[in-house]
Amino acid sequence: MLEENSRHIDAVLVATNDHHHAPCAALAMKLGKPVYCEKPLTLTVQEARDIRRIARQAGVATQMGNQGAATDAFREQVELLQTGSLGEIRDAYIWCRLSDPGIRPLPTDSEEVPETLAWDLYLGPRAVRPYSRAWVSWSQWRDFGTGQLGNWGSHATAAMFHGLKLGTLWDAQPGSETRIRVRPRSDETNAHCFPTWEMIDFEFPARGNLPPVTLHWFKGEEAPGFLDKIQLLTGREAGGSGCLVVGTRGKYLASGHNSAYSLLPSDGQDRVRRPDPFLPRHGSHEREWLDAIRGQVERPMSNFDVASREIEVLMLGNVATMLGRPIEYDPITGMCPGDDQATAALDREHREGWKLHTE
Repeated sequence: MLEENSRHIDAVLVATNDHHHAPCAALAMKLGKPVYCEKPLTLTVQEARDIRRIARQAGVATQMGNQGAATDAFREQVELLQTGSLGEIRDAYIWCRLSDPGIRPLPTDSEEVPETLAWDLYLGPRAVRPYSRAWVSWSQWRDFGTGQLGNWGSHATAAMFHGLKLGTLWDAQPGSETRIRVRPRSDETNAHCFPTWEMIDFEFPARGNLPPVTLHWFKGEEAPGFLDKIQLLTGREAGGSGCLVVGTRGKYLASGHNSAYSLLPSDGQDRVRRPDPFLPRHGSHEREWLDAIRGQVERPMSNFDVASREIEVLMLGNVATMLGRPIEYDPITGMCPGDDQATAALDREHREGWKLHTE
């Protein structure tokens, strides 16, 4: 469609299953089309790196669909963090109370493909296999989905990722400490499915004058101690999804989309001064992208150069739960030093015709 009708297409919005996000976005950008891609931007760590390079080469307007980033509340959170208004921050918490389905047997049956489904196209970059309706419940399979880490983590992590300047690790000077350590805990380990519950610590080194910080991810109400921990830190029951950032002078609790937040505890609000606004305000995630296409916005908040780094980190969590052990990652090289198994797991095989070539 894109190749045959390119001159009639102004821009592309990708809202497919997760495994099609990167191939669709890459093809559109290579044809010079601005792209809005739903979250998560990619299925794998390596795809995130490839999409970032392709976006830079194409020079088109891009935006990942974590729509909370357009709100004033989101940008206020980023300003609070970037100005150090909460003091020194060494811990942040993100969560989703929803579980994943857990381990399922791989489909072994073969059914007739429905007339309304182009099965080979649906598989896209994934290996050819007989049709089974079980595969179409795509979000539970690592071949096609990213679990709740991709589903809700993409939203809940975004403001904190911007505000704590975690993306600067990719631009660090040679010799700087950049390695990200990922420590998982889950009820199950499986190469094909996501665990029912999981807890993952993402440990980031210092960035400039900012101290090391650990991002604690909880998925599923069954995660041991999760609900009690959030209750203890906030005095409130954890919402369906959310983010809590803890500083030495104050802390804030945000909604899952980061589109609303409150300073905690209430008696600390006098001690935390909101800085004067310095980030641009917009109010519409989609229109911000359209305005960037028109040249009226220089850099959408969730452009692919930024969003790809957040997703690169989150997909490391899926690698760690798949392997069932800690991993260490260097964002400069895109490898897990001294760990060939983990490095190999940073991507999935792409069928011929679906590879994300970056030259």
